Amino acid sequence: RQLRLDPGAHVVTAAHRGFVTAQERVELPRAGRAEITLELVAILAPELLRLPPEPPRASPTRGSVFGKVWFWLSVVGGVLVAGAVTWAVTSRDPSVADPVASPWSEPRVIP
Repeated sequence: RQLRLDPGAHVVTAAHRGFVTAQERVELPRAGRAEITLELVAILAPELLRLPPEPPRASPTRGSVFGKVWFWLSVVGGVLVAGAVTWAVTSRDPSVADPVASPWSEPRVIP
């Protein structure tokens, strides 16, 4: 497009709906010509922008202690130790009792 402008400083603006507005400042000499080129760049609609999908959020059980190997090894180890102690206590001969040292186990004579 050609425009006739008076000499001096001017700001030339090109705008259109759906495009980024372009501007350029130009200084026109007396009895002179100037040529400028303004390029309009289309604005992309948000629905046309294909953003990568958000990563899935971690589920509440993800990363919990129930998914850890050390937890299950501790549970199995605890069960084995408890079973061994229970077996050792219940497999003893009940006729052999350990003496219990207590002040009340001694015979007393009450005057």
